Amino acid sequence: MNFVGSWLLVMISIALVHSVRVDSSLFFKKKGCDPRCTVNQSNFTDFSSECQTVCADIYIDENCDLPENQLTSLFKNMKHLIGSLVVNGTKLTSGKFLAGLETIVTDHYDIVWTNNQEMVELGLSNLSVIDCRRLEISKNSKMADLGLLNLQTALSSSNFAFYVWLEIYKLSDNFCMPFDQMEVFLAIQNLNLAYVKANYCQPIPTQSDSARIYGDLIINDSNFERNSIKYGNVEAIFGSLVINGTDLENLDFLKSLKYIAPLGSTDDEIESLIICNNPNLIKIMLPSLKRIRTEKFFAIQISGNNEELMYDSKSCYQLQNSLHKIYRASVNGHSCEAIEYKEKRMIKERKAAMVKDFSFIVIGMSLVGMVLLTCIVFWLKKYRTVRPVK
Repeated sequence: MNFVGSWLLVMISIALVHSVRVDSSLFFKKKGCDPRCTVNQSNFTDFSSECQTVCADIYIDENCDLPENQLTSLFKNMKHLIGSLVVNGTKLTSGKFLAGLETIVTDHYDIVWTNNQEMVELGLSNLSVIDCRRLEISKNSKMADLGLLNLQTALSSSNFAFYVWLEIYKLSDNFCMPFDQMEVFLAIQNLNLAYVKANYCQPIPTQSDSARIYGDLIINDSNFERNSIKYGNVEAIFGSLVINGTDLENLDFLKSLKYIAPLGSTDDEIESLIICNNPNLIKIMLPSLKRIRTEKFFAIQISGNNEELMYDSKSCYQLQNSLHKIYRASVNGHSCEAIEYKEKRMIKERKAAMVKDFSFIVIGMSLVGMVLLTCIVFWLKKYRTVRPVK
């Protein structure tokens, strides 16, 4: 098939997917799309490759045999895509033909790269903003590199979802998650990382790399003292954090910790944070914490610590807010909401007790005052009365 024929197949795919979205014209109008750069069934043959902002639902599959260099030429000027993007079942070796793409806005549709058995890299090196329901990168059996290091923002403007699912699974056997890439994902608060299935790459630690812990961090009485100083520099734990059987009263020694992110390639659910059997622990705030990656609904296990934690909803909510929106924290099996209720009830009871105690004090002082006043009056009558001279 010649270049023109293949080009038309790509455009036909765009148009066919466009026709599935019954409200696409309204969506494109809402986004202020230029008609000259809006692809639909009636104008796909007139589509200009000079457009920087393209409004279309793009579907590239096995029927497209356009070489990668010609795809690159077709999309060379496109920086912003308004519409969905699906690359499925192709023989392409790279997605670099869309390397210039900076933003993708899909409304409530998806961005999908799947079943591309020859693709070794995603290649979206300039992509910084996505607005979609789901970003799926899956079943690309040779893919060993994501290269999404410039991704900064994930939005979901849809009425059907409040976050963006990131699904990464069944890539090359040689694929591993770089720590820098995971930090990029962790920094995007609205990105749900529960279905990222991969192992971390082997770390290459340096002497200055004191800000990262590679693997689980387990803190107990036997190792805390000798390591307590270095814990203050840790910003990211690429594994679980376990604090068990210590005499700690607070967690201030982890003052710089931002991320806790265990990861695995299996479906086994991992507890991200375990704080147990610390009888003196009365404060569990982690002052710099931003994000805990989890795939469990209750990913934080807190039990067997000081009873005061059962009345500290602020600490509980701080941990819960570091999880994704659909996950929850608990203390001794009690939700943050239950702890907040108990805390408010305790404060109310203490105030009532204080009022009661104050009332007793006032009554007591009044009685004492009355007794003193009676004594004074009696004394005045007895000793200050002027007696007549005989």
